[in-house]
Amino acid sequence: MDEIARELNLEPDDEPQAIESKSSAPARSSGKQDSESQIEKLGSEALEPRRVSVPLPGSEVQAMTPAFKRMLRKLENSVELHKLHIKHYHMSPTQVRRRTSMLGLPDSVYEKYQDMCNKCRVCSTSIAPPPRSRVSGIRATNFGDVIFVDHAETQLRKSKYVVLLVLDGASNLLWATAQTSLSNKETIQALRLWTDENHCMPKAIVGDEAFFQEDFLTYYRTHGIKECPCGSRTPGPNRAESAVRLFK
Repeated sequence: MDEIARELNLEPDDEPQAIESKSSAPARSSGKQDSESQIEKLGSEALEPRRVSVPLPGSEVQAMTPAFKRMLRKLENSVELHKLHIKHYHMSPTQVRRRTSMLGLPDSVYEKYQDMCNKCRVCSTSIAPPPRSRVSGIRATNFGDVIFVDHAETQLRKSKYVVLLVLDGASNLLWATAQTSLSNKETIQALRLWTDENHCMPKAIVGDEAFFQEDFLTYYRTHGIKECPCGSRTPGPNRAESAVRLFK
């Protein structure tokens, strides 16, 4: 290196050195100050990620396709809606909305389908399925955990009598008492009589809708009795129904 320096007539102090640009350091400092000032203006929330709602890909294209427009024209026709209704075994409007929720159909289609279902002879005469009973899950292990109640009418000679039947769920003990009428007050008095004779306050009671009117609910809530009404047209969970046949 010394020989090369002598050939080039360079002194040791004249060796080339890397010189940093004077403008680069102030530029970095000024950029840093600008970013810090911008963060102070916007606050710390500007650095947090944001969730942006984006439409599903292809939904705009699907609405413009000829096939989609052709399907809308068919669904606007009442005859085509009736064919669809018959083909799918008198499908209800709720099921139609659930099965076509991803198609983005206009509300006018659903309104026409609703009108068509209201005019359908089969749908207007059919009966909706009964609601599920709320008795499932109850287990009677001790006397008085669950009692089943029902009224029965029996005839003795020429007179008819009303009988209240109370069946215990744990022991299948059947208890009966006669009533002069089906009034709520007399039925509650008969339930008090069952409590006094058996020295037990039932924890839950199962019966039809006649045993869950306002007078009965007041009596149940006063004594802490759980209410387990059977659904309409579902006498199955009430074991007192079979006790009526046994009593007769």
